[in-house]
Amino acid sequence: MGKRIIAVLAASMLCLPVCAAGFEIEGMIGYRETTSLSFPASSSIKITYDGFSFLFRGQGISQVEGIVSYDAKVGNTISNIFSAHTSYIPPEGGWSDFSYVFSQHFRWDFFSLRYGAGISAGMAYSPYASDVTWSFSPVLALSGTFFMDPASITLYFTMQDEWERDWKALPVFGLRLSWDIDGSSIIFADGYIKWAEYLMDPVAMISGYGVRLGYIYRGDI
Repeated sequence: MGKRIIAVLAASMLCLPVCAAGFEIEGMIGYRETTSLSFPASSSIKITYDGFSFLFRGQGISQVEGIVSYDAKVGNTISNIFSAHTSYIPPEGGWSDFSYVFSQHFRWDFFSLRYGAGISAGMAYSPYASDVTWSFSPVLALSGTFFMDPASITLYFTMQDEWERDWKALPVFGLRLSWDIDGSSIIFADGYIKWAEYLMDPVAMISGYGVRLGYIYRGDI
């Protein structure tokens, strides 16, 4: 009996590395200014595990929102990201959107490139309006990162920023500076601007901007 127990325990220990999956916890605080909100302080927390991610963001009592995503990876470079997002601004109402984005990521010694393309469907609602507003938007993303270990600099363009998701996808341009502390812990600073309506308005206008400080911890369980 003792030998059987030892054999079962040994087999379990051998399975642990195979069954282990990576997780990531990210926390951010920052200043976010938009044309619709007067309270600028914002914060978020995001948990990622085995392809799933859950994000909650709050801006005082001015706005609360959540995002649930799943990344169906193919090989080492391809991602298929399915995402659902909802936001509420009391007592004005809110919006929700669902999206799919195909993304590919390439990494060389000192540079990485990521692009993405997809589609988003959203709806906005308010207790002061009888109609629900619908939208279908293209979603595009492009970013490049320069690595100077342990630091990195990322220039990015995205139409689905986690702090700036709307009932229709709008362009966001930003710059991120990161510092890898020990391979598991990363600190970063981020600044961005957000465009207003671009499909109907021929003049590019800024509808928001923000700066963020964040910390990421990565591990395996």
